Amino acid sequence: MNYELPPYPTQFIDVWRLRDGQRVTVRPILPQDAQPSQQFVRALSQRSRHRRFHAAVNELTPAMLERLTRVDHVRHLALVAERVEQHGTVLVGEARFVCADDPRRAEFAIAVADDWQGLGMGRRLLEALLHAAAARGVRHLAGDVMRDNRPMLALAVRLGFSFGSPPAEPGLVRVTIDPLAACADSDRTADQAAPGGRPRPTGFATGAAGRVVEKSIHLPGHSMFAAMTWISSFTGLAWPRSR
Repeated sequence: MNYELPPYPTQFIDVWRLRDGQRVTVRPILPQDAQPSQQFVRALSQRSRHRRFHAAVNELTPAMLERLTRVDHVRHLALVAERVEQHGTVLVGEARFVCADDPRRAEFAIAVADDWQGLGMGRRLLEALLHAAAARGVRHLAGDVMRDNRPMLALAVRLGFSFGSPPAEPGLVRVTIDPLAACADSDRTADQAAPGGRPRPTGFATGAAGRVVEKSIHLPGHSMFAAMTWISSFTGLAWPRSR
């Protein structure tokens, strides 16, 4: 089957230093991430898979893998956090949004590998997804969260999500946010927190200290990119589902 790869959004590539000092590369997903994505889902604990898919999912079907890795980066955008190890690339986190008929409305999903939970990656992925959604013109981002997923619900409160009417499925809570408004609020907070009132670099989020460090990274099949390390005190974990 012929498949024309859409333009790759290099502006969403980043390198993060996590709370324990480890670095991960965050980038938009690629079709060749199908096998790493399968391994990522298989390695999740049963609880994490259930929180992500709201169903008894042990692995992804070929159709699901195709749908989740061959995206247009506009109406369906997915960010993955990866580590390059001796035996290849390992995905340790994923966040995505998918628009339906209205490109201004989307649903999101996010998951973090169990061994990488507690390092602030969940919040950073969701923050990055909000910025990507705002850049794509999404004004209404929604997700269904399990009622017992207290870390996600607490994170939704901290990031300014609203809690709407529960969906038809029992045991779920719907959280919504306007990405553009949320990013504007975040930008104002970062600017106010920057030492001496210095403005932060446009297009990147910073932590309370407003520190940004430039790094050089390389992705297979791509040129060298200048990336920005996003240093912050983000906390929290999240596993809403995707459609």
